[in-house]
Amino acid sequence: MDSKIITSGFRWAFVGVLLIAGCKSQAPRLPLYIGQVQGLSDAQGHRPQSLPSPISMVGVMVITDSSLPNAAPSLSPAMVEILENRLVKNMDEFFALQVKVVRSEPPLQPTGDVTSLTHLAKSYNLDFMLLAILSSTEIESHIEIGEETMMTRMSGVEIENEGKAELALLHADSGHMALHAEGHGSSSMEQLEVPIGGDYPRKEDAKDILRAKAAEKALDQALLSLQRQWGRSLVIGG
Repeated sequence: MDSKIITSGFRWAFVGVLLIAGCKSQAPRLPLYIGQVQGLSDAQGHRPQSLPSPISMVGVMVITDSSLPNAAPSLSPAMVEILENRLVKNMDEFFALQVKVVRSEPPLQPTGDVTSLTHLAKSYNLDFMLLAILSSTEIESHIEIGEETMMTRMSGVEIENEGKAELALLHADSGHMALHAEGHGSSSMEQLEVPIGGDYPRKEDAKDILRAKAAEKALDQALLSLQRQWGRSLVIGG
């Protein structure tokens, strides 16, 4: 569901080339960071003993990926931090797990090898790591803003962002995946090509907020899916 953001705060001069991308068929990013997916069969990955307990050391790591063609730019560090904090809070509320944020310097690269992640997890003394990979695509299109009955309608642009969140609960020692979930979210906004007044953010700051809103929706949806899988795993294991 799209949310319209039409405020003076998002109005600025815009001249540029339209970015057109396929929003409904985003390629998965998880294999770029963990390689061959393992541990998803009932026998290996869906038993209660393969899931974290309240005494487990669990980390969460958020990666915003823009490595594939037609991807929208990555989120800013400030927006990533907001989503990290939201994920930590939700992990406590949904799973009663106290988790800590894990970051890598320099940032992890999409090499298709999980080894970097397992080494990082061990350096944090983790038992499990919840990896969240966020990506998105955008479409920008010309629009006319204002009622049809207005004498002068204003030229503008509409930006639609389709976000995707991929979650993987990984065993820290092996990098094998215990649970996996995806979520999708979208957000859109309309902007005037000519700003009205001076109280408006930079163009890229507003786009960053738009992408973060779509990512938040996608992340929330993925986390709900992970919660359902967690519950089914406990029933199957019992």
